[in-house]
Amino acid sequence: MHWLGSFIDKLKAFGKKVRPGFQAVGRFFRKLGNALGKIGHYLYLMRSLILGAPVAAAAVVLAARNMDRLPKSVEVTKIAINTKAPDALFGFLELSTAAITREAAVYGPVILTAACLLMMIFSKRALYPFLVALFSLCLPIALYYFTVFPC
Repeated sequence: MHWLGSFIDKLKAFGKKVRPGFQAVGRFFRKLGNALGKIGHYLYLMRSLILGAPVAAAAVVLAARNMDRLPKSVEVTKIAINTKAPDALFGFLELSTAAITREAAVYGPVILTAACLLMMIFSKRALYPFLVALFSLCLPIALYYFTVFPC
């Protein structure tokens, strides 16, 4: 039993020697955790700008590409629902076309995207306007990739 008591005394002495090192490591990790927490907090506060920057850049790039590619006048098909139509298949849909200028086709989605991003910046919940801004980018992408114009 005597050897167990001396072993415990040696273990306590070793613990007293090593304790400052462990305390220093603990202080380091506490400071690191506090710093990472502050960085995370600032990133959370700037989430609107972080989420909005790529959307704004994509909107400007797509607007520049569409400005070069679209003709001076773009025809847009409007779909209207006629409730007094006959019972024929798709007889209740009325299709009509309207011509809009190239500037309206290019700057309209950009203005819509900018409005959504402004709502996102001033909103407490940033994700909903961010999704609307992403959705508003679908029109310029569709105009760029899915339209074929004669040369």
